Amino acid sequence: MGTEQKDRLSYAIVRHLQSLTTDDSISEESRESLSVGFQCLSEALGIDLQNTQQALTLNVDKSLQQIFNEAYPAPIKKAVSKDDEAKAANIKDQGNELMKQNKYEEAIEKYTQAIDISP
Repeated sequence: MGTEQKDRLSYAIVRHLQSLTTDDSISEESRESLSVGFQCLSEALGIDLQNTQQALTLNVDKSLQQIFNEAYPAPIKKAVSKDDEAKAANIKDQGNELMKQNKYEEAIEKYTQAIDISP
């Protein structure tokens, strides 16, 4: 990877970390730790998000989060019918019975079948 690409990636990482410092889904303590990490990395990498020239040369069109989401989309949850739920519960119960009989491998197979039907 060339120096310019490394610099652009570093800029994107620092920008991402900075965005996490205002993320309300993260605890206040964690946001504070991220803020310290953001400041350390910014200084170590020579990145200043307030620097207009750096923004013009290093900024990318998408945020690191957007790039990640596109590369690794969240799995689509399969809708499970009531019949499938009942079938999965029945198979799970069979697994429970096998566990009581110390038939662990067979129980694992039943649990796996149940999960495949109703995750």
